[in-house]
This record gives sequence, structure tokens and C-alpha cells, in this order.
Amino acid sequence: SLRRIAVMLEGTYPPPKKFTHWEPKMIELIVKRAVYKGEFVAHRSLEVKIPVSPDPASLTESVGKTVSRKIQRPREEWIIVPVPAIVSAEEWELANKVLEKNKQMSRRNGKESFLLTGLIHCATCNYKY
Repeated sequence: SLRRIAVMLEGTYPPPKKFTHWEPKMIELIVKRAVYKGEFVAHRSLEVKIPVSPDPASLTESVGKTVSRKIQRPREEWIIVPVPAIVSAEEWELANKVLEKNKQMSRRNGKESFLLTGLIHCATCNYKY
């Protein structure tokens, strides 16, 4: 699990950037990055300026103020740049499948604990029980 990986990394490697501890969500984001399988996606986001609407409760008006937000561009505009891969594409796909399966099988996501949770599915509609 991601939590176990975070505990294993805690004493061995320093966490990235300004973080003080390894977090499971941080590890999930690292595993999901396609750059590790050799694909860097350039031109993925666009920074736009959005005008800030004045707060009706405040007496001062915020005319002309804007905030910057990053929005994701359509996939057709992305530029995929090949880079040296750290892991094979098959290993990357397998790691992401394991993340999805762990998310489905998590005890936290079920209301009741059943022995065959997530292991059986409907033969007609393929719904997982």
C-alpha cells in the first residue's frame, strides 16, 4: 500500500522539496506521472486571469483585481515529448492498475467488511460487488 511505502521511505530517503515527511498521496502522484515511462507532456495547461467579484459583505469594492488560475488544455493541444524512461511502459501500467485496485479494495471505501468484496462481478453487466 502507499502508506507502507511512505513508512519504508521515511528513514531511507529525504522527502522531496520542502516536505518534512513522505505522504501516501505524494507517492500516488509520483507513480501516476507518465514521465517515468518515457512521455513528457508539454503544453498541458494554460494560465488564465479571472476577475475577482466584489464581496457583497465588504464595503470596499475590488474593481480590477484578478487571480491567476491554471486550466487544463484539451488533449489535442498537448505535445508529447519522448524522454528516457525510468521504468518500462508495462511496469508503469501495472503500478497504476495496482493503485486503482487498492483504491477499490480499501476498507475505508466499503460500508461493510465482506470476504469477497471486489473479487466477484456480475456476468451480465460486469458490476463489481
